[in-house]
Amino acid sequence: FKPQELANLCWAFARVRLPSPSLLDALAEEAARRLDAFSGQGVATLAWSYATLQHAQPDLFDAIAAEAAPRLRRFSPQAISTIAWAFATAGRPAPALFEAIADEAAPRLAEFAPQGLANLAWAFATSGARGSAQRRLFAALAAESPSRLATFKTRELANLAWACAKIGLAPRALFEALGEEVARRASAFSVPDMSMTAWAFASAGHAAPAMFDALAEAATPRARECSGQAIANLAWAYATARHASPSLYSALASMAASRARDLSPQAVSNIAWSFATASHPLAETHLLLDALGAAAQRRLGRFKPQELANLCWAFARVRLPSPSLLDALAEEAARRLDAFSGQGVATLAWSYATLQHAQPDLFDAIAAEAAPRLRRFSPQAISTIAWAFATAGRPAPALFEAIADEAAPRLAEFAPQGLANLAWAFATSGARGSAQRRLFAALAAESPSRLATFKTRELANLAWACAKIGLAPRALFEALGEEVARRASAFSVPDMSMTAWAFASAGHAAPAMFDALAEAATPRARECSGQAIANLAWAYATARHASPSLYSALASMAASRARDLSPQAVSNIAWSFATASHPLAETHLLLDALGAAAQRRLGRFKPQELA
Repeated sequence: FKPQELANLCWAFARVRLPSPSLLDALAEEAARRLDAFSGQGVATLAWSYATLQHAQPDLFDAIAAEAAPRLRRFSPQAISTIAWAFATAGRPAPALFEAIADEAAPRLAEFAPQGLANLAWAFATSGARGSAQRRLFAALAAESPSRLATFKTRELANLAWACAKIGLAPRALFEALGEEVARRASAFSVPDMSMTAWAFASAGHAAPAMFDALAEAATPRARECSGQAIANLAWAYATARHASPSLYSALASMAASRARDLSPQAVSNIAWSFATASHPLAETHLLLDALGAAAQRRLGRFKPQELANLCWAFARVRLPSPSLLDALAEEAARRLDAFSGQGVATLAWSYATLQHAQPDLFDAIAAEAAPRLRRFSPQAISTIAWAFATAGRPAPALFEAIADEAAPRLAEFAPQGLANLAWAFATSGARGSAQRRLFAALAAESPSRLATFKTRELANLAWACAKIGLAPRALFEALGEEVARRASAFSVPDMSMTAWAFASAGHAAPAMFDALAEAATPRARECSGQAIANLAWAYATARHASPSLYSALASMAASRARDLSPQAVSNIAWSFATASHPLAETHLLLDALGAAAQRRLGRFKPQELA
């Protein structure tokens, strides 16, 4: 057979998807000996045929790579893109070949058909080829493609978008042009291509509201055509892009629930994560997660660690208890904790703490696994683990000691939320010792210059934690007082009460802050819980900071709710008003109301509360 006859014969078997192992092996051996006699199209045809038939011939592919690279200048654009596609499809690494293809193709892209451009992009993204040549190729693709997108088929548009997003090179101009073209032709896309395109735009972080609306409108009535992977991709894309599409989500939820048993672990995990992330009605989300959880529980051993963590996170995110699933998931996760990433370990701990689902064995396993690995954990993972153990009330002295030692020198890497959560966790857990003191000393040094970046809840938590454990450095509390005073009106009432309590408990005078909090809290007294009334009253009395208007508002609220107040709140409010220099007439009326409410349930008061 002549080279072209060998290529044509091979192509014919591939064209009709007819495997013939013995023939293909013999043909590969023969072709490899004579590759230098094949035309560029003949070489491409051979590569395409073996890739299409998924018939492994590594020696032939290596021979093609060696033969093609120096001859690419004489190859047609179609041959070049076909060879790239074949190597990517066959999964055969060929770095030197891809480098040569990028160098040759970039200046010739105007000669490539749309299919060739899309195949080149897809091949480079799929093959994992990296380097400066690849960046030059994608820069050239981004320059060449926008003006020609109207001539691309829908699959080619999807492949181009996917490839650019996959390798993290998604130029704004190209994606704007792609978004407009996809929106115009959304109804002509296949469902898999819709899901691929939506995934690409979400992954690239490119907002394209009109395109997402058009894809949702086209995909919703065709949800039955969705594979499990397409459901997962669409759900993930719309959740990640924060693009609401209630009708599409309802259709996807229905399909996912009905096929839950057939979904892959990855699809189950991604769909659960997506619906928990999206602002979709909780009733429908709960029904879907129940179906996914029931299907997953039978095969948790097939889930990867990250998939287990994501599934668990989804149930916690929407506060959906599922005791049997959570028990089975904890058992499975505990066996494989060493395979979880730091963030995965943190996600597990956060989820069980958030759901208040007791799993002491899992928490003990997490403590043992995490402590020696903390150096490789991100600041977010470290603070999340600390928060989870404190919230769950699970003692772990050795873990907290390790966290303090690891976190203290790294606090500059922690976000404000991480700093506040660390402080709150150590104060709540009751962890004590020299490591804790070093951590709080480091927090006191790191935080003041960054307080403007803290959210109000984070300021309150930091102040409360320092006061709770009795470590309230003057410089930190002065900076906190100034920042709280500046933003007092933005605080929630519970955070106002927590902050005021912290400063009073720490014995730190902050007149401007107490004035600002009083001014902000007085008109919002109706928002106060019994605990907030008690904390505010106690704080202002203890700090000896007069605020008649605030006290009058608190007295009114406390008197009207006296029957519903806890014994501790009744006791603290009574003590506070008796201690403060508030007008006696108003104080007497309040104490009469508190006394009448307390008299019916004195048996519930602790001795100190009675006193």
